Amino acid sequence: MNDIIIIGGGISGMSLAHFCAAKGYQTLVIEKAPHLGGCIHSWYPFSDYWVELGTHTCYNSYVSLLHIIEQLGLRNEITARRKVSFRLLIENQIHPILNKLSIKDIMLRLWRLLYQRKTNKTVREFYEPIVGIQNYKNVFASLFAAVISQPAEQIPAVMIFKKRHQRNSKIPRSFTMQGGLSTIIDAIANHPKISTHLNTTALNITRNGNEMIVHTKNGENISSRFVALAVSPPIGASIIKKLSPTVASLLKQISITEIATTGIVVRSQTTTLPLVAGLIPINGDFYSIVTRDTVSDSRYRGFALHADAMVSNQQQLSTLADIIGIDTCEFLETTNYQATLPSPRIGHQKIIADIDHALKKLPLLITGNYFEGFALEDCVLRSKQESNKLTVVK
Repeated sequence: MNDIIIIGGGISGMSLAHFCAAKGYQTLVIEKAPHLGGCIHSWYPFSDYWVELGTHTCYNSYVSLLHIIEQLGLRNEITARRKVSFRLLIENQIHPILNKLSIKDIMLRLWRLLYQRKTNKTVREFYEPIVGIQNYKNVFASLFAAVISQPAEQIPAVMIFKKRHQRNSKIPRSFTMQGGLSTIIDAIANHPKISTHLNTTALNITRNGNEMIVHTKNGENISSRFVALAVSPPIGASIIKKLSPTVASLLKQISITEIATTGIVVRSQTTTLPLVAGLIPINGDFYSIVTRDTVSDSRYRGFALHADAMVSNQQQLSTLADIIGIDTCEFLETTNYQATLPSPRIGHQKIIADIDHALKKLPLLITGNYFEGFALEDCVLRSKQESNKLTVVK
């Protein structure tokens, strides 16, 4: 019998699997998609070329993630991101971000950082007094939306741009992996204590004494001592509504947003678009375009456009063609991908505290990108914290 079944194979579920396997626990990861990774989604249109459709950057302040990378023997695959800038896109014209800001207004307000606290403030409530109303409206609202791929005004300020007190100075400040970030997920999955079931949808969980049973859509009943949820809040609520109505009710209170991503690859010589890390539209119908320009390649350029799920793939392709300045027939490869992201509101920390309190009585772990914050490091930290609960009963 498995020691633990983890439902969800994104970075939260796979980092939890890593921590559990490292402690000697037999771990099974169930994932409904045909691939692991979740919001880490490296697309390989060609065998030696990849484009990130989801998370695209790691930082040397992600010390917990870096520890996993070291344990996996991937240190030599860390690749510094080329220093190209994010730019603003205004009516299909590219502008440096600083050129559209009133720096004087910001400098006059920076003193507010000395006493301003994020607690119980939305992103807008915290940052607007610091940067100024016009700066926030003209630039920062779009910048924050690009960071989390959704409007950020009502998001709790504590959930983004978290200050991290440690950095690994031997690692580039911002980095990716030589073969894309999915390299990390694949390496975790290769651990001898970890097995995976792809294309497998968990329907619900029941409990029989000390045994937890996961019931799947294809009729399997899989047993373990512990079960962990590493899925979006509404899916998690559906899976555990019989096991724990209390936790299910709390998870239902967490809002989500659906985003759609369209990826394309073109030959480098077909576009005159300058090298950029990404483009952030002001008053556009998408959140951002992130490029592969941060990792040099003389043959191809890759782009990933992130938008609300209501924006059709065809519309996204047309937008990419207009901005890059070529016809869609010159796209070498295209793909699309959808993801579910948390969209927490003020009061979210109380919901999380109530969830953690209810979990104390259950052989159930919950991890995800809606506990500590949105970043990869936040996901890993939550998973590490949850994995420590298993050592008590080993």
